[in-house]
Amino acid sequence: MAGYYPDTCDQDIGAHSCDACAVRELGRIRGAGFIHSDYYDTLIADPENETVWANGIALGSNGIINIPETEGSLGEPAEAVRTGFGDVPEFLLGFDFAVTFNDPNFLQNCDFWNSINNARGTYYFYYRSETQTYITDKKVTVIAKQIIENDDKSLVLWKVDVKWRGFNNPCNYETVETLRNCYIPET
Repeated sequence: MAGYYPDTCDQDIGAHSCDACAVRELGRIRGAGFIHSDYYDTLIADPENETVWANGIALGSNGIINIPETEGSLGEPAEAVRTGFGDVPEFLLGFDFAVTFNDPNFLQNCDFWNSINNARGTYYFYYRSETQTYITDKKVTVIAKQIIENDDKSLVLWKVDVKWRGFNNPCNYETVETLRNCYIPET
């Protein structure tokens, strides 16, 4: 019986797309929201389906919580690496991601943000740029804070930090129109 010694962790790498005429995507997190863990598999099975998003939003906190208008950014993810073995100096364990956005709907949302701060292990997160929506593949930690600046012309805002650790960058999907609209489910 012959043995072998594997020397790599090769995997199939898809082809890189290169298009000099490609449409460019513009930045800023323009909207965001949370997907309840019970609804995540339904959404991720068809993330460009308008009806799937609308049905989730209609479920409210048990489906999708949509915040259609925000301003914010995804900072550069911090890589987590470990000392390697043999001739490999180090290897990648994953990334620590952090999105920060502002919610201008301040007055009516104190109870909402206080409760979602404490909803540990319950929600996945999505955010959208100009035309694309990105969905995390890990549950997130939410840290929402009231921000009141010493400026009588500033807006009082909720500053929201959303954090997660994972190996994959969130992939992009075409944004459905439903995510641009303010919808409050009936209670």
